[in-house]
Amino acid sequence: MRLLPSPLLGMIAAQVLLTGCAATPHAAPPPPPPCTPGTPELCEWQASQAHSEGRLEDARYGYRTACDAGWLHSCLALGRMLLSEDDLVGAEPPLRRAHDTGSPEGYLALAELYERRAGPADLPYARSLRQDALSVGHSVSEVAMSGRVGQRSGGMAIAVLVQPMAFQSRRLYVGAQVALGPAAELNGVLGYQVFPASWWMPYAQVVVGAASRTDAPVRPFNFGGRRA
Repeated sequence: MRLLPSPLLGMIAAQVLLTGCAATPHAAPPPPPPCTPGTPELCEWQASQAHSEGRLEDARYGYRTACDAGWLHSCLALGRMLLSEDDLVGAEPPLRRAHDTGSPEGYLALAELYERRAGPADLPYARSLRQDALSVGHSVSEVAMSGRVGQRSGGMAIAVLVQPMAFQSRRLYVGAQVALGPAAELNGVLGYQVFPASWWMPYAQVVVGAASRTDAPVRPFNFGGRRA
C-alpha cells in the first residue's frame, strides 16, 4: 500500500476543512429580547410559550409582569395558573385585578377561588360573583326605541335608560322616555331586569309621567308599563 506524501495530505485536509466551513451557517439567530415592564405584549407571549414548555417559573414571571402593566389576559392566566397549583393566596391579587376591570371571566375565576376556600362566608360570595358575571358585561346605559300601535296611542317612543352595577348588579334601572304621536308624553321609567342566562334577560318596567293630546286639555298624570 503506497502512502501519500505528507504535504499532499495536508492540502487535502485543508480543502475538506474549508468545504465544511462554507456549508456551516454564518451565525446563529439572535436571542429574543427580554421581558420588561415596558413590553407587556412580549411578556405575555413569552409566558405562554414558557407555560406550554413546562418552564413554570418563567411563565409566572412573564404573566406577572404583563399583569402589572394592566394586561387583563395575563392577570387571568396567572391567577388560573396559581389556582391549578393550589396557591389560593397568590392567585387572588391577579384575579381580583381582572374582576375589578369588569371582566365576566374575572368574576367567574374569582368565584372558583372562593368556592375552593369553602369558608362560611366564601360560598355565598362565590354565588353572588357567578350571578354578577351574567350582568357585568352589559352596557351601563342604553337607548331604546319602540313603536306604538293604537288609535289613541300610536306613534313611537324613545327612552334613555341607565343601569349601573351599583343598582343591584344592573337589576334595577331608571330612565326617561319621550313619546311622539297623537299624544305627546314625557315619562320617567323604573324597571327591574333579571339575568337567568347570558342570552335571556327578561324585564318589567313602570312608566309614569304626563301626556297631552291635541284634542284634549293637558292630562296631568300618565301611567303605563311593559314587560318582556
